[in-house]
Amino acid sequence: MPKSTKSQNRHPVDRLADVREQIKVLESEEKALREKIMMSGDTVGDDNVAQLKDGVRKTLDRAALEAHYGKDAIAPFMKETAYTTLYLFRKAEPKVDIFS
Repeated sequence: MPKSTKSQNRHPVDRLADVREQIKVLESEEKALREKIMMSGDTVGDDNVAQLKDGVRKTLDRAALEAHYGKDAIAPFMKETAYTTLYLFRKAEPKVDIFS
């Protein structure tokens, strides 16, 4: 895991941004390792064994249902779920006027 050079005594918003960046790095590494294992077929490590398993998932195509039956026909079967999303934005650097 990459070591962070930033202090742990940071505002929770800043720590969350740090953690999300670490997650991106780890997910990228995970993807590369997964692809390497899949391409090589080498599934036995020193401590762990990977198992490849194929599967099929069936999902409903909402747009196709609406096109075929109409929005009003499928409306009673729609489920609404409330959720909250937390977005992070980097603060703009203050502009320094070198001529003042």
